[in-house]
Amino acid sequence: MHATAVFMAILGLGTTSLAAPTSAPAHEVAVEKRFKSGLCGVHVHIQRGWERYQADVKVFDADHNVVAEQAFRAKGNVISGKIGGNGLPNELEIHVTNGDENPATFVYGDEHWESGQSGTKNDRCSVGEWDHKAHWPNRNTVDMDCGFPC
Repeated sequence: MHATAVFMAILGLGTTSLAAPTSAPAHEVAVEKRFKSGLCGVHVHIQRGWERYQADVKVFDADHNVVAEQAFRAKGNVISGKIGGNGLPNELEIHVTNGDENPATFVYGDEHWESGQSGTKNDRCSVGEWDHKAHWPNRNTVDMDCGFPC
């Protein structure tokens, strides 16, 4: 048997006995991402250094699914922005400053809260210590997690 004929026979393309589908093709069902209300969370990773300031923000619903994610950047010491979507009833407003007392403040609907000082916990947030990079003396990072009713 010729190599092409063998290949076609393996694929079943060399015969006229190809069977027709026995059922109609399945319809694709759109998967809708569901938002779970309750106690939502926000994780903020702040980087500050030289002439750059950045806050990476992730918002989680009550089932810990990421519902919004955004990086905010600025040339200066203050970042302000809003993040929302994917069923989150309101936008979360965040203000990040260069200070250690309250590195971030938040507004969600009628709720307003502060992150608290680095290295502390309050009723809404847990804030890590600033990580001062020894090999990058002008670049510092801090992470925080906060909860809010959504």
